[in-house]
Amino acid sequence: MLIKFSIENWKSFQDPNDFSMIATKSTNHEERVHRSEKYGMGILPISAIYGGNASGKTNFCSAFEFVRSMVVDARRPDSPIPLEQSMMQPEDHESRSRFEIVMLIGEDIHQFVFVVTNESVIEEKLARMTPGSGDELDEKVLYHLVKGKGTEDSFEDVEDDEERKRLEFARQGTSDNQLFLSNSVSQNVDTYSPVYDWFRNLRVIYPTSMLNNIGLYFHEKLNIGSELHNLDTGITNLHMEEIPFEGLREEVRNETRKHLGSGRAAFYGVSEGDRILVSNVDGRFKAGRMMTEHSKSDGNRVKFKLSQEASGSLRLMDLIPAFLHLTAEDSDCVYVIDELDRSLHPRLSRHLIQSYLNGCSTSNRSQLIFTTHDVQFLDRNLFRIDELWYTSRDYHGLTTIEPFSEYGHLDRSDEIRRKYLQGRLGGIPDLLPVFDK
Repeated sequence: MLIKFSIENWKSFQDPNDFSMIATKSTNHEERVHRSEKYGMGILPISAIYGGNASGKTNFCSAFEFVRSMVVDARRPDSPIPLEQSMMQPEDHESRSRFEIVMLIGEDIHQFVFVVTNESVIEEKLARMTPGSGDELDEKVLYHLVKGKGTEDSFEDVEDDEERKRLEFARQGTSDNQLFLSNSVSQNVDTYSPVYDWFRNLRVIYPTSMLNNIGLYFHEKLNIGSELHNLDTGITNLHMEEIPFEGLREEVRNETRKHLGSGRAAFYGVSEGDRILVSNVDGRFKAGRMMTEHSKSDGNRVKFKLSQEASGSLRLMDLIPAFLHLTAEDSDCVYVIDELDRSLHPRLSRHLIQSYLNGCSTSNRSQLIFTTHDVQFLDRNLFRIDELWYTSRDYHGLTTIEPFSEYGHLDRSDEIRRKYLQGRLGGIPDLLPVFDK
């Protein structure tokens, strides 16, 4: 579970910004707050982020995607790090970015920090947090690597000598543009694999990433078609028409063979409105074209291309797998969804959120973080006040992210909505007159 996410010098975020999923002392909806007895803290299952257009909400989501990519995706030793630093920083500002993720894995809290430039990883630290005095946590450093310094005593907590040697070997073989955490796992050193796996279960969905998420669930044969039907889309089923893999374009075949590992599936766009699902089953590649099915008045079914479907239906095809994953038994995934309500009727987006929250309990391990403009979620019957955040942009174009809870006790939903729309809680556009003659 995510506990804290901190970013510095990323896109419109220049100064350090902290985002927290730690519950306050509010007793509202406490039946769904995960409780860690070891650390004496509650961890929230959901957060909604508001803010005006271009205030930094998407930039915040992309920071999660960057961190996940740094940990999980393979990287050529000579490739640059795709770091997008703040363009608003002064000319003499240090061109490095810092990311910190604090997470609950099993029953232990871990802190993972790295500092990077476009060329290399400058610093990387992994620590296990232990209960301290009061609300403070103490840390046991598992490793702390700084560019240009030796690795003496970096792995002193590892008791097995052979394991320590393997870690030292992996450290020496880590390229400048690669995280040691990633390379150690790729070298089959399992010491820190639970932390690596946490990042694999972190997923980001954008409004424009239609169908990027659904491929995995076709591969696992989950019945998404019935969920689309239940949500009144008119779609009765999804259908895959098998096509020859060798008949795909050469660049698609090469991309698949290079990046699609065994047991994985992904969509590729081959033309407008046409998506091909390619899966790797024990080294054998299969391909299929996705179609939707609708019932005709005579009871027969007709197939539609994706280009014939409404944008809201296509959006749901990406969101439904995420919510199935979030609500699965023993799920421990974290989803970050940008503009969850894009192309959806307000009643439908609320239904999705309510369905997820209905399954949350004190033992829940999955989490949903999403951005929105829909003020219906400013509802104390649905959200706790500490589950509501907002982004704002200052005069220089720099973003900050802050919790609504900083404004104190807000009991009534209508009071929250009114104050938010009046600009008294921050996170709304500062508008000037337009179209004046």
